[in-house]
Amino acid sequence: LEKTLRINTTQYSLFFSLYSFPNIILPLLAGLLADKIGRRTSLIICWAFLILGQLLFSIGITKQQYSLCLVGRIIFGIGSESAVIVCTEALAHWNLSFIAVSIAIQTSGLRIGSIMCQVLLPYLYQSNGDLSYCYWIVFGGCLLSAAFCGAFIILDYCATQPLIFFNTQV
Repeated sequence: LEKTLRINTTQYSLFFSLYSFPNIILPLLAGLLADKIGRRTSLIICWAFLILGQLLFSIGITKQQYSLCLVGRIIFGIGSESAVIVCTEALAHWNLSFIAVSIAIQTSGLRIGSIMCQVLLPYLYQSNGDLSYCYWIVFGGCLLSAAFCGAFIILDYCATQPLIFFNTQV
């Protein structure tokens, strides 16, 4: 990234800071939002931020626009950590006999991006040397994680309905 965007180490570190700073306060607001408008709607909003943030970051890499990359990281951070809070709030309403699979889906969906960046991204970059291509693949992973969001919303709906399968005793 430093070479492609022609930035120094301090500017590179700002990507991580801007991802983290909003998450000092935003998890509190995400919890309030989930209580106010509902966890399913809140989760869709969080994932929209997550996807939009990665989209802007990928465009910024492609166009070599550092400032657009920074905006993307802020928006991505807003969605990512807030989604964890909303998912956790949903789990509090589920039947305990169904909790393990729901935690697994939540964790899988939220960790796809981390895996792609830590494992796949370096491999792709070594293979073709095009950082832009690599981040568009990561954006695809973000879209894939949205499928986990959809699955989580469906499970949340099912887990809160009076269906025999979901209301079994432990």
